[in-house]
Amino acid sequence: MSKAWKRFSPNLVLGASEFGAEERVLASIQQSFPGIQWKQLADYMVNRVVVHGARRAREMEEAAEMLRSAGIEPIMAEATARRQDWAAKSNAMIPKIIPGLP
Repeated sequence: MSKAWKRFSPNLVLGASEFGAEERVLASIQQSFPGIQWKQLADYMVNRVVVHGARRAREMEEAAEMLRSAGIEPIMAEATARRQDWAAKSNAMIPKIIPGLP
C-alpha cells in the first residue's frame, strides 16, 4: 500500500488541484481512512517524488525491462517512470500543491 500511495498520490493531488478539488478529494479520503492525516501525507509524498524522482524512474525502467523479458507488457512501470521523470525534471507541481516549498 505504501509504494502504491507513493506512486499514485502525486497524480491524485496534481489532478485534484488542477480542478480546484484538492481539499474535497483529500477530505473524502480522510473520511474513508480517518486514522491518517492525508493532507500532510500527500504533501510529503509529492515532495519525495521530486527529491527522489530521477532514481525511482531508473528503478521503474529496470522493472519494466524485467517484465518485458518475462513477456509481460510493463504498462504501469513505464507510466510510473515517465511521471517520476517529469516530477524530477520540472518541479512544476511543488509550488502549486505545497506552497512555501522551494
